[in-house]
Amino acid sequence: MIEKIYPYRFEIFFFSQITILFGSLIAPGRVFENLLSPLLFQVNLLSGILLLYRKKRLMWFLAGLLITAGAAMVGGSSNGNPPNFFDFIRLGTLFTFYNIVTIEIIKQVWRSEYITKM
Repeated sequence: MIEKIYPYRFEIFFFSQITILFGSLIAPGRVFENLLSPLLFQVNLLSGILLLYRKKRLMWFLAGLLITAGAAMVGGSSNGNPPNFFDFIRLGTLFTFYNIVTIEIIKQVWRSEYITKM
């Protein structure tokens, strides 16, 4: 299954980024912030794992970040209250995730010999 969707890894990651970025235009503010945004970030983490599927150690590290972010999401959200410990854990996991994925996207595009999709 993963081998079938692996060639579309950049499109899947891009689509998950776009839904996070513009999802608030479609869904009401509170629903998006409290329900959809955390779920979309989890989908984005999964697409990042797909992006790094061929690098096993890094993929498992991102799987650990996915579990940590999921636990922080279940642990609670601030809902307008001052930031709590789980918010900082989620922020740290997403910051680490996006740094790793950005570097790996640049490496994968840099190493590509030709681009087939236009």
